[in-house]
Formats: sequence, structure tokens, C-alpha cells
Amino acid sequence: MTDVWPGRPYPLGATWDGSGTNLAVHAASDVTVCLFDELGTETLLPTTRTGTVRHCYLPGVGPGRRYGFRAAADPRLLLSDPYARRLEGGLRWDPDVFAHQDTAAHVPRSVVVDPAQDWGDERRPHHDHADRVFYELHVKGFTQLLEE
Repeated sequence: MTDVWPGRPYPLGATWDGSGTNLAVHAASDVTVCLFDELGTETLLPTTRTGTVRHCYLPGVGPGRRYGFRAAADPRLLLSDPYARRLEGGLRWDPDVFAHQDTAAHVPRSVVVDPAQDWGDERRPHHDHADRVFYELHVKGFTQLLEE
């Protein structure tokens, strides 16, 4: 059994500190963390609530560990972390997804990452504020007439 500590509500997502991982996510209902081992076995762990953020700290859980969330509103759905820095696996439109069955085998899993990862020669782009352009669009309206 993995130890579970209350953790912190921020930063959101999975934050590895060298000893363990803090998980935090905005959620309207209670949320359970789902840890997956190398064989895909799922372990369910509780979270603590601070305002609208559910969070916990998992000592010993580090980079490479796969996880997801299950909300009390519908615990059959495995949810990816919306703040995840990495996802593993793809979405498979299996009949189970539509038959209100457990979706864990059919959706991507979030992965804990090391924030100090060596990106090689890649560098974050640094542009002057005056040279930036922000553009907002409605995705459906922009793409609905595109043909495959």
C-alpha cells in the first residue's frame, strides 16, 4: 500500500520534489487518485479537499509513474490529469466506453515527469512582449468545414 499524505493544493498537476509527488486537480466532486504499476494494476488512493482543489502527496512516487483520476460523479471513468506534462497511450473507442463500463483500458494515462529533465539543445522561445500575437478562435467553427 502506498502512503498518502494530505499534500498541497498548488501547483496543480503532478509535482515531483525528489522524494515524492504532490498531485492537485480542480474538481467539482470528490476525486480518487489511481496509480498504475508496471503491470497495469490499479491502486486507488484518497485525496484531501481545499476549496475546489483535491490533492495528496505520495512519498516514493516519482517520474515515470502512471496515474489518473476517478471522480465520485462517475467512478467508472478514468480521467487524465488536465495539468499533466505527459500522457502515455491513446484513446480507443471501444464499446466499453459507450456502455458505461470501466474505461481504464481505453484511455491515456498521465505520467509523473522530472521537471529537471534534460531537453538537450531545445530552449524555451523568448520573444519580446511587443512581438507576441495572441489569437483566439472557436475551434469547431474554424474546423467544421475541413475535409479529411
